[in-house]
Amino acid sequence: MLIFSLFVAARRVIGQLIAIGGASGRLAIHVSAVCPKGHSKWQNIKATKGKNDMLKSRQTNYLVRKVKSVVKKGGFDLKLNKDLAAVQLEFKQQGLSLDAFNNALKRLKPEQTIYYDIIGPAASLFVVETETDSKNRMTNTIQKYLNKIGSFRIAQDSIKNRFEEKGVITTDVKLKDKELTLEQMEEIAIELDCEETRRSNYALSTRFLSAKPTPEKFYEVLQEDECVINNFDNVESCEV
Repeated sequence: MLIFSLFVAARRVIGQLIAIGGASGRLAIHVSAVCPKGHSKWQNIKATKGKNDMLKSRQTNYLVRKVKSVVKKGGFDLKLNKDLAAVQLEFKQQGLSLDAFNNALKRLKPEQTIYYDIIGPAASLFVVETETDSKNRMTNTIQKYLNKIGSFRIAQDSIKNRFEEKGVITTDVKLKDKELTLEQMEEIAIELDCEETRRSNYALSTRFLSAKPTPEKFYEVLQEDECVINNFDNVESCEV
């Protein structure tokens, strides 16, 4: 009925225009049918797709923010950061593109790892590992705080070849409610090609030939050593 009514109305309008223009009048008119939304399959698909895309976009943005949060707490390594691995699994389960996940990690992760060879008091040598997206800014920052401490300078030649990179891993003395003995830990260490195994009052410490220690754990070990003296009185606290 609706289409028929529109057709009748269109005929009346055309008749009036022809009467005004006359037989010799040049008048061109084009009429096309108007279909409501319910009569077009594409319109329905388009509306549904638009809603789904909006929901996916919101969910992606939510998970990207979640990536930023868990990376801050546990780092970028999926094997070590279980929360980050869980977020990646959420992307897969909800059918979201992993490109968004990977791009979020790229934006969060510094682009360069830069090493600074530093000579300190009494010809002591240090290798400082940094991560940054601007080498010049990092160099200026390192130089600024070396000047504040005093007696430190960046070496012109590489001194990394004088160091051997090793790592220390500290583990709990209990495994499945059973306390590990030093002999048991040494057997595991031999299989993993470890160099040395020690036992402290609360944990078993194993030094690996190639694994890298975390700065936080290294700092904790130094703090427990009575021979180490902190000299940070003239250094401002900062985040690099």
